[in-house]
Amino acid sequence: MRRVGLTVLMRVAFPGAIARWCDGGFFEFEGELYRNCDPVWGSVASVEPIAEGTGDELPSMGFTIFAPGSTPIADLDRDDLQGSRVKLWIAEFDAPSGEITRADLYYDGRIDRSVISIGRQLRSVDFEVGTMIERMLLRNRGNSLSSAWHKSVWPGETGHDNATGLKTQFAWGVGSPPAGVSAGGPYGGGGAARYQAMQVAQ
Repeated sequence: MRRVGLTVLMRVAFPGAIARWCDGGFFEFEGELYRNCDPVWGSVASVEPIAEGTGDELPSMGFTIFAPGSTPIADLDRDDLQGSRVKLWIAEFDAPSGEITRADLYYDGRIDRSVISIGRQLRSVDFEVGTMIERMLLRNRGNSLSSAWHKSVWPGETGHDNATGLKTQFAWGVGSPPAGVSAGGPYGGGGAARYQAMQVAQ
């Protein structure tokens, strides 16, 4: 009786090196070796479920790695990480031999943003991944607070290098409403009551 197992393979083309992960042991796929730990990027801590999109939203995902202490911080927090290609397969393998018998491409995207977290004994990097088609929906590709994009427009300008850990995403050039503006009637908040007070005063 044939025994078949399932594994997840992830390939990330980081600048200068390619990380290949699997969810246990090691596998050879398309002539490349996939392991549960990479010497530079460490191991995968978690992979977010792929969110399906509707309308003008597209599928997205994210993953977190635990980086080894031997990897310099400068290699984990580089501007050119943005755009690195991420491919994810669901693969079947023959249990006795460990040979991959079938692999279906599950996701193909590019790293959009990375956030590094440093603790006393742990360093992790969170990656947000989007599809290449997403770029077609952007009205203005420069309308972001990405350090890499900022430097592509103004080389050598480092104003966004330390802007990490931002949870709220917003675009440049979008004006905020003036301070003190509140909803209500034509005279601001509580328009009806204020109008009546003005009538009495008159």
